[in-house]
Amino acid sequence: MRYLILLALFLLIGRYFYKRLTRKTRSQMPGQPRTEVLKQDPVCGAYVSEDQEFCLRSRGELLYFCSKECMRKFKERTR
Repeated sequence: MRYLILLALFLLIGRYFYKRLTRKTRSQMPGQPRTEVLKQDPVCGAYVSEDQEFCLRSRGELLYFCSKECMRKFKERTR
């Protein structure tokens, strides 16, 4: 009888820690909106995500652009 109680206790503790270790945070749950950082385009003022392909390092700062055209205008303006 003592072994059954110990086994049940061991299983309950194991289950508790297993659920705790595999629990997903709210941002990892499917269907939840993903939060992303938006940066402002220095030319037109539009907000773009950091994974945008049009970016340029200027004076040690990484700048993000909404389009190739805005990036070109910025390069011409800073010459």
